[in-house]
Amino acid sequence: MVNISFPRIMDLRLWHSVCAPVQWGNHFLTVKQRGCTMTGTRKRFGIATVAASGILLISSQALTAPIEGSIGFGGEFNAYTQDDESGSTTTDMTQASSIQSIDENTAVIATSGDFTGIPDFTVVDSWADFDIPADSSEIPFQAFWSVSSGGTTFTMNIESFDVSNLETDSFDFEAVGQLTSTDPSLDTTPGIIDATFNTTGVEATFSATSTSIPSPSTLALLGIGLIGLGAAARVRA
Repeated sequence: MVNISFPRIMDLRLWHSVCAPVQWGNHFLTVKQRGCTMTGTRKRFGIATVAASGILLISSQALTAPIEGSIGFGGEFNAYTQDDESGSTTTDMTQASSIQSIDENTAVIATSGDFTGIPDFTVVDSWADFDIPADSSEIPFQAFWSVSSGGTTFTMNIESFDVSNLETDSFDFEAVGQLTSTDPSLDTTPGIIDATFNTTGVEATFSATSTSIPSPSTLALLGIGLIGLGAAARVRA
């Protein structure tokens, strides 16, 4: 058994050289503090340990990284007066009950961050239909939208959505959910969708942007590492 009061065993050799004696007996090791103060060497060691711990925490969770950036879409849709295609189409959004995108006419129009590998005008794999007003029975949406390029597929699953500013020729659509990717280096990441649907032109069209939201836990771990590194740099200076 080892009984260590102060300091930790990892500092034993350093501490013994400047402070307390080491006493052996019956397999017990006792380190006693004899009015010693923390040396500059010990301070630097402690700060470096904090920095290293922060980096290790980040590294342990950095085998995958959160999805970053945004992706914009433009497309066409049909509005129906019933919850399915059994109703007639309408251009009056206040009379619409179901919105169904025309997938073959819906494509990527802008990208940033991890989405930049997807060329503009890439047609979506799918874009989900939805009811207005928002129907809670449709939640959650698995693969509300999905798009593939270069062997990688990005998908947005939504957990809640809302239709607002409903007028005869337009409405706004907002949703919260999770962005996923088949790229093994990218982790599932919270995201949002902002979209506007309108019938002011010859055809009913919409524009939408999905944006990732940084994870607070990831930012916190990064902050720990940066604080430790900054403190270590100040001590060295």
